[in-house]
Amino acid sequence: MNDDEKNFIRKVNIDKARNVSKIAMVLIIISILTYVIPLLMGEFDFGVVFEIISLIFLLISNSFMGKYNETRAKRYLICSMVAIGWILIYDLISLLTSIASGVDIFIAGYAYGGGEFLTIAYLILLFKINNDLANADNPTKYKEKMDWFYEGYDENKENK
Repeated sequence: MNDDEKNFIRKVNIDKARNVSKIAMVLIIISILTYVIPLLMGEFDFGVVFEIISLIFLLISNSFMGKYNETRAKRYLICSMVAIGWILIYDLISLLTSIASGVDIFIAGYAYGGGEFLTIAYLILLFKINNDLANADNPTKYKEKMDWFYEGYDENKENK
């Protein structure tokens, strides 16, 4: 594989990661907006701090993706993942400390469901971005994986 092909594969995977990061940004902004009404009512939730930190790290990572620097982009993306991991741990601890009975589990599960769904979907998108950046970091392995996939696809097509 020549350098032009490696560079092409690297840029394609970074562009894929950058496109997914735009969706992740929209998701985290929606998740942050869910904290606005409780904040207006005077109820502060420390989770908003973790989500803002995660958004900042994702924005920094996205700027490095724009410069096609996958190593630094991946570094800041992992920092964003850690912040979201902390919010999930914080929310779990908060949920467990506020439960007194089985009815509370149902009510708290209903109240936490929307925000946690957004957070988990955001974390899944961060893992997808990390996978694309890993493919950009090692174009040779990515090409071998794709060649293996298409060889298997061609064999299945010939057998039918």
